[in-house]
Amino acid sequence: AVEAGGSAEASGLVCSGDSVVATSASVGDAMWPHRTLEGVSSAISTRLFTSPSVTLRLVRTMRLGPWAAELVDVAHGKRRGLSPEGRASYRLQRRGAREWLEDRRAAEAVREVCAPAIAKFGRRGRRGGAALDVPPADRADRA
Repeated sequence: AVEAGGSAEASGLVCSGDSVVATSASVGDAMWPHRTLEGVSSAISTRLFTSPSVTLRLVRTMRLGPWAAELVDVAHGKRRGLSPEGRASYRLQRRGAREWLEDRRAAEAVREVCAPAIAKFGRRGRRGGAALDVPPADRADRA
């Protein structure tokens, strides 16, 4: 994983916690998967012996708040909307993730979590957003 405060993180191209999952093959354009630091180091050393560049495939994970699990439940008909705690966690995480969501792939991943719930529950509201609030009557039923 990329270390906090290291030169890779300082470049701005990767973030602390990103992990290398594949490197370019010794020869050619193929990518070889790796699970250990030793495997990645060995592959990079071998590639640099035969070529001036190495391609790395990284993976970035982001823990989603309780709102994500609630949206999955909405999509499966197990609940009608987000709880007050779910809405609060979504708002908090959304504020902190604006830069992260500028990455097209990250935004698509979040959309994959949200889309089934929005499709199931429908769209409405002042700003055209998903109506994910639980009506007060439904809240009392769940308590």
